[in-house]
Amino acid sequence: MISHDVELLEATVNKVYHLDANRAQIDFYNMGWKRYLQQRETDERARKRERANAEKKAQVLMDQANKMRAKPPRPWPRRTWRSVPNGCLAAWKQSARMTAWQPCVSRILLRAARLRSRQRV
Repeated sequence: MISHDVELLEATVNKVYHLDANRAQIDFYNMGWKRYLQQRETDERARKRERANAEKKAQVLMDQANKMRAKPPRPWPRRTWRSVPNGCLAAWKQSARMTAWQPCVSRILLRAARLRSRQRV
């Protein structure tokens, strides 16, 4: 039933289906109209609180990733290019420029993105 008459809804409704457009989900409430309004308000507050916590965690992870990115590049290894087999010099130079913390930054950014995508208001 769809109605704008609140008194009629209070008298007849015992189940409510709420289509939440922000989360793209249908919420099912097996209760009367007044209790539904109270429960929905409580649910919205809890979702906002969860979203704020997820944003804080994501921001901590982003700060950690930015801090790790700010490190200066590592010095070249002590070995010389003469110790590298023929044809591998370019790969060796590239690997020497890579740092151990780069994969960590990628994983941290991935975790932050997952936290944000899981929590929709």
